[in-house]
Amino acid sequence: QEVFEVKNVDLKVGDKMKIKGKIADDASRFCLDMGKDSQELGLHFNPRFHDDVDGAVIVCNSKRGGCWGSEQRDPNFPFQKGEMVKVREVAQRSNHVSLTVSLSVSLSQSLSLSQSLSVHIEGICLCVSLTVSLSQFTVKVLSDCFEIELPSGHIVVFPNHLSLDKISYIRVKGDFKVLSFKFD
Repeated sequence: QEVFEVKNVDLKVGDKMKIKGKIADDASRFCLDMGKDSQELGLHFNPRFHDDVDGAVIVCNSKRGGCWGSEQRDPNFPFQKGEMVKVREVAQRSNHVSLTVSLSVSLSQSLSLSQSLSVHIEGICLCVSLTVSLSQFTVKVLSDCFEIELPSGHIVVFPNHLSLDKISYIRVKGDFKVLSFKFD
């Protein structure tokens, strides 16, 4: 199981970050944790390719004082095993930060599918957009909730129990290998 953790993250307007990684070909689950530290997570975003209860499902949760809250499960599942993830840039645009990520899935030796992911930070809103086969997947971190819009248009609303307005801790673990991570 891969674990990638970055502490004391303080992304400011104009900062640049690069991440490259891959979802394992035989993935069962991975998670992206965002919060203040490992004991204070505003969002535990946990795609599970096969859950004993729900099959392929996205599980969201939060952690306060080291204690997990109640799980929220959603069966809308846009992820594919074997996807390559490349964060290309974080660029300053007036008063917000934009993060662009591309995902590519090898369909054969001569054909590949490209997808993209964008993150925008404006004030207390962090928006993550993921294009999946001409559909868009968006996560907004608001002061009172996380709004997750899946490619089907279905919206998952998960409370922002910590009222986060910035992310200072990032962890990726499970069947996702971070190949590179860099702040410029």
